Amino acid sequence: MHAAFKAWDRTREPLETTELRIHDGAPPTGLVERSNWYLDTLVHLFPWSIPKKGAVMMEIGSGLGHVMQAASGRYSPQRMIGLDVAPSMIEKAKVRLDRDRISDPRLEFLLYDGVTIPLPNNSVDYVYSVAALQHVPKTYVYNLFLEIKRILAPTGFCAIHLLSCNNIREHSRSVPFAQEIGSQLRNEGTHWHHFYAFDELLTVLADGVEAKHIDIVDGEVSIWASFAKVGPVFHRAKLPNQLHLARVNKGSVAREGAPSSSSTYWLNPRVAWLQGLSASRIVRGGARRVRIAAHRIRAALSGDTRVSTTDFRAAADVGGSHATNNLHAPTGSDAWPQENAMLPWYDQPDWSDRLQRMRHRPDDESMLRKWCQDGYVVVPELVASDLIDAFVGEIEDVWTRDDPIEGLAVSDVDLDDGHHIHVPHGELVRIDPAQRQRIKEISNWRVGQYHLIYSRRPQRKSSITLASAGSPRPFLRARVNRATA
Repeated sequence: MHAAFKAWDRTREPLETTELRIHDGAPPTGLVERSNWYLDTLVHLFPWSIPKKGAVMMEIGSGLGHVMQAASGRYSPQRMIGLDVAPSMIEKAKVRLDRDRISDPRLEFLLYDGVTIPLPNNSVDYVYSVAALQHVPKTYVYNLFLEIKRILAPTGFCAIHLLSCNNIREHSRSVPFAQEIGSQLRNEGTHWHHFYAFDELLTVLADGVEAKHIDIVDGEVSIWASFAKVGPVFHRAKLPNQLHLARVNKGSVAREGAPSSSSTYWLNPRVAWLQGLSASRIVRGGARRVRIAAHRIRAALSGDTRVSTTDFRAAADVGGSHATNNLHAPTGSDAWPQENAMLPWYDQPDWSDRLQRMRHRPDDESMLRKWCQDGYVVVPELVASDLIDAFVGEIEDVWTRDDPIEGLAVSDVDLDDGHHIHVPHGELVRIDPAQRQRIKEISNWRVGQYHLIYSRRPQRKSSITLASAGSPRPFLRARVNRATA
């Protein structure tokens, strides 16, 4: 078995620990929603590929079977096959189904040797894979493309999810790129990550695999692809003329069928910033400046000298990226100092262009646009300092308590034997307290998706920054309830 596959075949690891580890620490109660999100995304991106009732379906990298269980309930297939390289994972999937009292004779599992799918030619109507193939070395993935084409029925389709090269920078903040590559060179049994580019997949699928009906959607984090074995080469004839997101971000917006020229690709940053301006952006920025001026007048009349984080958002929106780099929170401000290199896409000056290039459902796009336009608001005195202290104490308690918190995993932890993507809390509390404290200080660790960076002592304030859309993740909400109960 290849070293990259061994991380998924931990025979002695308890089912509950495996469930947390392979699902990024998500609690079991959220796995149904997570599974349906993946299936919804495949429907949204590639609606023509969705299987008909009574089809033979296969998931590659089926893990504990949560997604294939959801797919079986959604599509009513004749067979729902889970393909996996790890014998222990298949056995745990069967135990998990028994634990959750799932009895579905259509669900079955196949062991994969990483080279040949043990199914005959033209035998599967729909093949999909989500959150799995990014952990597999590319040679095996390319071979898998050939195998998928072989087993697909003439009317069948495949839809796959991978990590995009656009995500390398963000991923490297939690796992440095050199560390990621070093782990692979040393054949360490950790979760490997491989990244794919638009041009790469286009060439491999069209010229190497000779697939048909190819379509590729590139995003900030993920890249999605669909193909078949018969039909036209590209599902959208203009697909080869598209530029992948990393290149589009460096030039003007590349409309479908109208790619940016090479001169656009090498634009000077100041010129690119000027080209990125639009009437709506100027109007929106002007409106924000009016609101900020009114806010400052009211603050001056009331004797309140505090400044909202909206001040900085507005300056960044109008001033462009070079203005953002010069932003600093003034002394006495309620705004947290910003690490500009870590700003998400919706805080970047070209957020509108990026949003247009994403493929979101109309309601999601409307919500995201409102998020970007309205920004954030600071509500002073909304949360008492003692409640914030209690929440900070709850987070600290993760490291100081001696009894494990059921269902909790701490992510991006640097132990003596190397970097760990997820460490179950039960394993963490077995470490000597002094050693545990040292590990906390050297790790850029997180609980769920919330990062705590210990470059300086966390400030405790009697105000809270609210987002204009969205809601707390279930894990955070549960922890806050526990802290205030």
